[in-house]
Amino acid sequence: MSLSTSQHGFVSNKSCLTNLLETIEEWMEALDEGYGIHAIFLHYRKAFDTVPHKRLISKLKGYGVRGQLLQWTEDFLANRKMRVLLRYDTIEEFNVDSKAEY
Repeated sequence: MSLSTSQHGFVSNKSCLTNLLETIEEWMEALDEGYGIHAIFLHYRKAFDTVPHKRLISKLKGYGVRGQLLQWTEDFLANRKMRVLLRYDTIEEFNVDSKAEY
């Protein structure tokens, strides 16, 4: 199993800072070529794991989020699992649910 070259966390000589610098470089290239930039920043734990998922989707719809972005968010929240790995061996796998219901 190999990591994507875009992976920055938990990789030697790559950090949040190198991720930010590469992203800004790509954005500047896009702007230089006449493209626009749209960005959304999420804090996953805060946005997804401490609020009821149904309420979050309802709020997003209320703010006008539709189409692929809304579908991506719903798919992301459905049947989420996390794994704890140690040298590529799965130690534990568990479901990730919101902390509360609607």
